[in-house]
This record gives sequence, C-alpha cells and structure tokens, in this order.
Amino acid sequence: MKSGTPKGGPDRDRGYWEPPRAAIGRIEAHVEEIGGDEPEPGPPPTRGSRVRRTLQGHLPALVAGFGVIAVLVAVVVTGPSKRPQPTPSSTPTQLPSEIALATDEPTTPPSPSDPPTSIPTIEPLPTPTWTPNYASPPTDPPEPTPSPAPAAKGWPVVLDPNSGRMVVGPDGTVYVSGGPGLTKAGHTRNGWLQLPDGSYEAPAAFGSDGTIYVVSQGANGSQSPRLFAFAANGKLRAGWPIDVPGVEDVEAGPSGTVYVFSDVNAIIGVMVFSPAGNVAASWTIGSDLATYCGHVIRPDGTLFYAHDLAGGPHCSVEVFSATGGRLSKNTVPIWDLLTMAPDGTVVALGFDSQPYNRSIVAQTRLAVLATDGLPAAGWPVAFEGAVSRPTFGPDGSIYVTQAGVGTSASRVISLDAAGAVKAGWPVSLPVGFGPFSNGSNPSSPEIGDDGTIYVAAINIDSTCTVTAFDPTGHILPGWPYTLPQALADFSVGQAPEPRVPGPMFVRSPSGRGLLYVALTGQMVALSHDGKVVAGWPYLLDASKNEQWTDWGAMPDGGVIAMFQMDGANVVEIVAIHLTTAGKLAR
Repeated sequence: MKSGTPKGGPDRDRGYWEPPRAAIGRIEAHVEEIGGDEPEPGPPPTRGSRVRRTLQGHLPALVAGFGVIAVLVAVVVTGPSKRPQPTPSSTPTQLPSEIALATDEPTTPPSPSDPPTSIPTIEPLPTPTWTPNYASPPTDPPEPTPSPAPAAKGWPVVLDPNSGRMVVGPDGTVYVSGGPGLTKAGHTRNGWLQLPDGSYEAPAAFGSDGTIYVVSQGANGSQSPRLFAFAANGKLRAGWPIDVPGVEDVEAGPSGTVYVFSDVNAIIGVMVFSPAGNVAASWTIGSDLATYCGHVIRPDGTLFYAHDLAGGPHCSVEVFSATGGRLSKNTVPIWDLLTMAPDGTVVALGFDSQPYNRSIVAQTRLAVLATDGLPAAGWPVAFEGAVSRPTFGPDGSIYVTQAGVGTSASRVISLDAAGAVKAGWPVSLPVGFGPFSNGSNPSSPEIGDDGTIYVAAINIDSTCTVTAFDPTGHILPGWPYTLPQALADFSVGQAPEPRVPGPMFVRSPSGRGLLYVALTGQMVALSHDGKVVAGWPYLLDASKNEQWTDWGAMPDGGVIAMFQMDGANVVEIVAIHLTTAGKLAR
C-alpha cells in the first residue's frame, strides 16, 4: 500500500527528564521485551514496506542468496571470553508516592491528528464461532527426526557475515539466514525443512498443531511464490506446496489453518487454507493504496484489519469472520495501532496531535474493541501525552507506561477489562526518570510469569534502572536494579532494524523465569528478587570489538543471542545459546 504523509516523527514531545536523543542512541522497537516484544507505534507502514520487513525478518535468504549454504557450521569458534567479574550492584531508588500515567512501546508512533469530536461506545457482541468444513489433513507417517550433523563443538556457531534476524521455533530449533536449522545444542539439522531444490528458508509461521510454514519465492522470482507446510517431524505434508501469488504475509490461524495475505492487481486479499492445503475461505479487503495500520487474528479466527479507507489521518478497523463474512458496522477512522492479548482481547490505540504542532501527541486513546470493531462498554479511555502499547497480565489486566508531560511525573498504569484504573495504580517513577524509550514513545512494561510488572526507566544522565512491581502497584523487595552499563545497541552488523531492546522476560519450563538485560559489553540475568543470577553476567570480549546484534527467548528458559566480532581480516557473526546458568548449552 502506498502510505500518505507520516503521522509523526522522532521529535515528539518528551518530558524534561528524557535525555537527548544522542545520549540514548538510535532506538526502535521490536517482540516480548520492554521495547522489543512488539513493534513500536510508528508511521503506518505501507503494504510494500511490510512485505520487505516480513520477508527480511523471516526469509533473509531471498535477499542474500543463502541457498548455496549447505552446512551452517563449517567454521566453529571458541566462545567469547567469560572473565570473572563482580556482580553488578544495584542502587535502589525510592519512588515518590505521587501518581501519574505512562506510555508504551519502542517505535515512533503514527503521526497524531486532531482529537475526534465524538467516540462511539457499544456493548460487545457475541463472539462468532467457526466450524470450517474441510477434510482432515493426511496423517503424516511416523518418521524419525533427521539425524543432525553435529558441529565440532556445538555452540558457539559462526554464521555468514550477512546473517539477518533469527527465528526460534517452539521446539527450540534456531533458524538464521535461511540455512539449515540448528538444534538447541548448536548442531546442524541437515534436511530439516529442506525445499525440493535443496535450499532452506526460515519459517514464516508456526501453527498451533505443530505445522511449520515456509514461503519460497522461486528462482530469481521467475515463478509464483509457493507456501510449504512441514509436519512437526520436519517432513513436507501431503497436499503441499501451494502457489500463493503476491504473498505479503503468512500467519497461523486456529485449528491448523493458515492465513495468507496477498497483493494481486493492487487489491489486498486474504486466503485461509486448511491443514490439507485446501482453500477454506477467501475474500478481498480493499485497495493497496490505503494506509495500513496493522491486523490481528483472534483465537477463534476472527480477523481485525486496520486501514485508511478515505485518505484520513487515522485508520478504520474492519472485522471479518474466519469465513470472510464482514462483522464490522459503521467503523470510525480514529485508530492507529492494533494489539492483542493472549486471550484474544483486541486493543486499539489512537494518537491525537496538538493543534499548534501536529508532531506532538496531545493525548493517546485506548479501547478494547468489540466484534463489530467499535469500542466495548467503558471504552475508550484517554491519557495526556503519549502512552505505550499495552501489555497484559495473567488476570487480563492491561498495563501501560506514560511519559511525564512538563513537570508531571512519569507513571505506570493498570486498567481492568472495563477500562477502570485498578486499585493501587497508577504509580510514579522516580523523580527525574521516565520510561525507557525506543523512539519518542515509552516502552511497554514487561510482564513476568507470576504477574510481576517490570519497567525500565532512564534519566537525563542516561542512568537506567529496572523496577519490579507486584499486581497491586507495590515495589518488590530488592528492586530497582541499576544497570552497570548502557543498554546494547542492536543496530550494528546486518540487523534488519536498528533497535535498543529493553529487558526481556523469558519463562522457564519449571520454576520462575528470569529477566534478561543486554548491555553494551555483557548480558545479565536477574531473578525475582532483583539480584544477578549465579553464573552471570556473560561478558563480551572488548579486544575483539564484540557487539550484540540480536537475541530471542529459548523454550528452556535461556536465550539465543548473536554478536558481531572482528575476526581475521573479516567481520564474523557468532550465535550462542546461553542457559539460565549463563553457560553455553550442550
């Protein structure tokens, strides 16, 4: 889609506490981390830019031509040095009792516009059910998992210097740059998800039934893109691949279905395929000339799609059933972003600008949307200035951060499902501190598996802290933790998007998860009491100019990370899998 004038920029209103942009560095948002779990509010991307970002993130082999890589682990290097270092001390900071609001998310938000004159409010409609009529997929024969060709020493693994963003599968398989997948121990999975021509592509989506979807554009784009479906054992499912002309995005749906968004003859369309590769539903949404503001698919298959229908400053939200029936009525163009809770609750955000400067956010509106695309009862609610994209607690509570405006304190806010501020909230951040930001908007809170709310804050001196709150708004013992170094800048190397990620909480298959923080020269794991976990930090080698470029959560509770290092006359990209004890996984 061709987008109109950007709805904002990097010079949005920021509180007096916020450090200069140069002090923070280039920062943008990205997925389940403070400032990293999801994209930051930003100018609505065009359909074309979404394609490039999606295929760049999941299919880097299309750009770099990595089909010729047969074995990813041809060279193995010894891991970065891990020198003894005293545990960084945390300097607790007392929070004042005053209260204020907060803002979420890394990326620059869409350019705000003047506040709407009225906002409709309706009762939620019943959620439609979908019982697709398609044949069950063929039973995949029980085949053993392809025997991995182990690397000499497992982790660390040296990657191609042009490696892009990694993809981590639900089973812990790591895919990077379209080469063979890597096991949790760093061994190459030869033959795993291999395409008929012998090449590899990083997965585009993972189905809830274990299906792994891969898109291939064909040789030099000479043929129509094809969608492959592999079973959980890495073998191609019967009935696949299928041609998907003009494919722009692929997303797994419920009951083993997969949604394919395409742009054909300047028209955006949706096709839903059954597990057997049959078309379960298809419909068109509109012209690709409209501004695109995002979409979400609820667990029942309902599609919420936000786009600009008339060239206005905001987007309307259209809602379709899983069979393509239109559920939305009288949609209002007042929204700029969509996000969804794990239980399927859909939340929309809208940014309204100051009349004297349209680049400054005057207020942010939030609303839980009903099935017809309009605000549910009790919504929307509005906050002064810019507010972060929401994150969600285990009980369905909604959390956002808000940057202080003028002399107002920055705050963290909790809302219930009806849009009311919960008891004990909001809470203020320390005087002089504001929510960490990956752009002009605050980053989202990070939610732990036990409902703990983690918020990163920074002051004008670039001192950064992380504070943990319980669900009632009280600071937990041992917090805040003061970072011993600046947050790492992931914009080095071949990272698809420059970004400075905030803390990332990783759940553990047993026991409590850990909060990880990537710093300029190390990575730290923090326990629930605000202390550095035994075995951490993991240190980078300054003599080799090692710098983090990417990371992701692993199913074992650890992290997979990539860093760039200066090798022998060449820059190398190295991948490592760190366990919860700060050791290389074996």
